[in-house]
Amino acid sequence: MGDSLHSWRLARKVRRLLSAGKLNEVLALVANSGEQLRVNALVDLAQSCAEDQPAIARELLEQALARSPQHDDATWMLAWLDTRAGRPHSSIERLRALYARYPRRIDVIAALADQLIEVDSAAEAETLLAPAEQSAEPRLLCLLGKARFAQGRMQEALSPLERAMALYEQLSRSDPFASGPSGDEYAELEALHTEVLATMHGHEAVVVDAARRRKLDTRAGVNFTLLAAHQMLGAPCRAPSLALRPLQALRKLADERLRSDTSDSIGHVQQGVIALREGRFRNALKHFERANELSPEDFAPLLGKGAALELEQQDVLGALKRLPEVSPLEGLERVFPDWSALTDRERRVVHASAFPLRQFLPHLAQAGYHVRILPLDVRASDLPELAEWRDERAEDDHRAFEALHGVAVGSMAIAKIEGLLSLAPGAHGWVLAHEFAHLVYFSGPAPLRARIQTLLRRASLAGYIGSEYQKQNEDEFFACAYTEYLARRYGLDAEQQMDDGGISREILSVFEELDAAA
Repeated sequence: MGDSLHSWRLARKVRRLLSAGKLNEVLALVANSGEQLRVNALVDLAQSCAEDQPAIARELLEQALARSPQHDDATWMLAWLDTRAGRPHSSIERLRALYARYPRRIDVIAALADQLIEVDSAAEAETLLAPAEQSAEPRLLCLLGKARFAQGRMQEALSPLERAMALYEQLSRSDPFASGPSGDEYAELEALHTEVLATMHGHEAVVVDAARRRKLDTRAGVNFTLLAAHQMLGAPCRAPSLALRPLQALRKLADERLRSDTSDSIGHVQQGVIALREGRFRNALKHFERANELSPEDFAPLLGKGAALELEQQDVLGALKRLPEVSPLEGLERVFPDWSALTDRERRVVHASAFPLRQFLPHLAQAGYHVRILPLDVRASDLPELAEWRDERAEDDHRAFEALHGVAVGSMAIAKIEGLLSLAPGAHGWVLAHEFAHLVYFSGPAPLRARIQTLLRRASLAGYIGSEYQKQNEDEFFACAYTEYLARRYGLDAEQQMDDGGISREILSVFEELDAAA
């Protein structure tokens, strides 16, 4: 009893010195105490100061291990301190010792596997975790998926990650207060699952999975756009017409269909399209939601809902006021054959999209190049000219051709009507201008192409100019740079920052010269 009391008093004195910040005195007292401080007391003291004074904690634990080399808590805490200090190899050595003593202890297996992955020993981590394949431990399943992901085996990584997600969510539903992965662990699991799913099946698969798990952000229009993209695949074409119709014709069609059947989802879609094209985005949202209730398997209501939500969050009318008034441009209506079906606002966007490159319009028209503007419920692959591309997918991000909202192939490009009014920076703004720029580049003069090729090489070498998507090839580089130029020309939000080396400035000067020369 006397030894215990003395050890307790020494430990209390150490705590007081720690609280006072007298670290040198702590070390001196511990060093002079010999075995008067019991091993467990040393470990308890280390635990109390590990967060704020890791060096003191390490000294206490080293003394504990010197007196009791098999002390589990001391070994575990030192491994944790090593991990925190960025010393994975030292942490692994200590965790191996624990694993040898406790080969079924889940926290030890998890910590050891995690550190093995950290030092690029993912194959060894996978072997360690192999028995967890059929387990009900989400943490171990997550690490198994992580080990396979680290080795580039996406398909094999997906299965344990999906099981881990399902187990965690099942646990949360059955008992919200039950023990399970921590918030950080679940965040890592969800991030890994998302990365693998997107790599294998595209970003629309991630959104579909979130919707299935009832974790979809219903305020984000892009989520409904991606859900629609998923439902487009292999779906029949339900559009009343493959060609864009004027609003008057759309109203007549919608009225006729809803007069004969108030539950006609196609009629509600057409009403939604009318509201969307007139800038009544909230009203459009109601029509698309009703159509989705009536026909949940149809992609058009989801696509419309996504567009309505996106446009409602943009200052569409304010952006349109910054565009120039429509003026006659030779070849414009031949290059954009759906011109007659457009509203005044839509014509203003088309005109502004083509205006800086207007010198190319006569040549494009004469050579048969054209940009089609498709109705909301029509996919690019629904057109006979593009049907052969139906089953194609983009190599970089797995986007399906059927679901593309803009594409240029040969002498033809398409853009969708639901995105025409979006002049926001990023992938969903200025789509028609982007596709038009592709056609200009396809048919452009050799000096222009050579200049762009040189700028692309310089931007690629710099590394930080433009996105990887933009730099994948020369015509994509040209098209992305053009929409950036349009945003700056008209005083709208641009996506990219100007670089100090002046390469971005040189890229924009290409379009300034083309604009001025017209």
